[in-house]
Amino acid sequence: IYLLQENVTIRAWREIYLKHLAFGRWLIGGAVVQFFSSNWLLMSGGAVLGAHAVGLIKSAQYLLGGVTMLFQALENVVPFKLARYYQKNDRVGRHDYLFKMSVFLFFFIILYVGLMLYLTPFFAHYLRIGNNDTASFIAVARLLLVQSVLYGPILMLTYMLRAQKLTRPIFLTHAVTAVVTVLAGPIIIPIWHEMAIVYGLGAIQVAVMIFFSIFVYRASKRDT
Repeated sequence: IYLLQENVTIRAWREIYLKHLAFGRWLIGGAVVQFFSSNWLLMSGGAVLGAHAVGLIKSAQYLLGGVTMLFQALENVVPFKLARYYQKNDRVGRHDYLFKMSVFLFFFIILYVGLMLYLTPFFAHYLRIGNNDTASFIAVARLLLVQSVLYGPILMLTYMLRAQKLTRPIFLTHAVTAVVTVLAGPIIIPIWHEMAIVYGLGAIQVAVMIFFSIFVYRASKRDT
């Protein structure tokens, strides 16, 4: 009986390991292709426009630090709580939790973006952006801040997919955006210069939100 119990335990651990492997490989793959979809424009910009333009954009991206830190903190909590609601098939609790988190993210991002939009000229002075680059820095920073409003819906959609163990759609979405970015980057950057990078990052966020919404909708239909 003891040996049989040991065999069951080993088999259970093997099943758990295989599930984690299947779950994790798509997340790892998604992180790799996401790097190309979001950072390839910066690398292309550095090759075409020089390090000066990339430094300007990276400096503007630092203004999004508050939003980024919040997302990293929530990523360790929200998917796990959502997964419990899905496992219990508690639709009321799940919808209530999603609503509360969505409202929290919306107001936090709106308040943060509004404050940073107002303080952008101050940061341009604090970072000692050259007089010739001040207008470009402010335009790039403010457009990136406005685009960050999309991060909230994308984050919630990502949490919903992860809670349902649907990590393959995350990989496929970022793979598509990575291919498009690699092909389009060298074409649009010489036309719109540093603003092409900002437009490209915004287009990536819109595409990700659309694809994730489709996958979440299909998963909800399958559960009903």
